[in-house]
Amino acid sequence: MKNKIKEETIISVADKYKKIFCTLIKEGKESNLGQLLRDESQPFSNSLNVLDYAKENLTANHRFVIHIHFCLSLLKPQEREIIWRDFFLVQPKVNKTDWWVFNYARSTYYRIRNRAINNFYELCK
Repeated sequence: MKNKIKEETIISVADKYKKIFCTLIKEGKESNLGQLLRDESQPFSNSLNVLDYAKENLTANHRFVIHIHFCLSLLKPQEREIIWRDFFLVQPKVNKTDWWVFNYARSTYYRIRNRAINNFYELCK
């Protein structure tokens, strides 16, 4: 499948994620989901295990948010950062430059980005 179709699918997943997460917060039903936002690569992170959530009686919206976080957690840190920043946190360019320019060479960024798109798409489909 072409990357453009995969990117559009990831964009729609990110949009659905943002809408659901906002709705859960507005309704006060985001209980413990905030802990999933912590970066698991940090040694001080003390979040609950995703399997602990399976024991709770969760709505489909809660399960969707947990599913997306679990898919992100299975990616390598660089892949996760690229997916999160490019699709979930669409940020305006600073002084007409992309966020990744300060961290990656162009070829490295696009190589990791293509791999991240493929991996995240396969996990979320």
